[in-house]
Amino acid sequence: TDPSVHSLLTDIYPGTSVVSRVGLTGAETSTTSLPLAMALAATVVAGGIGVAFVATMMGLELTASRQEIAILGAVGFSARARVLVVITETVTVAVLGGLLGVALGSVGVVGLNVAIAEFVGVTTLATLTPG
Repeated sequence: TDPSVHSLLTDIYPGTSVVSRVGLTGAETSTTSLPLAMALAATVVAGGIGVAFVATMMGLELTASRQEIAILGAVGFSARARVLVVITETVTVAVLGGLLGVALGSVGVVGLNVAIAEFVGVTTLATLTPG
């Protein structure tokens, strides 16, 4: 950045700190654990929404497939086997949805970092560390 702009802004706004784009690195922008707490809260909220969504969708699917479940009973499937079919379907939907969510989230993190690096100049805004 141009030093004359820095001094001009300092003169216009006395009592403030003028920071250039170079001074905005990831280490300097966050010195508290607030981002971690917000990320944790967002994860809990997103997980709760995901569980509620899967429960609602599976409830609707179960209501819609009552006839098919009754047919399974009519051809000899025990009640336990029919419950196992429903649980297997629910777990499959939840696992595939979770994997798709993680994949889309990873793409979003990479896209966010590229966009922020391009427009703001901060090299890394979000990270995804497995484990």
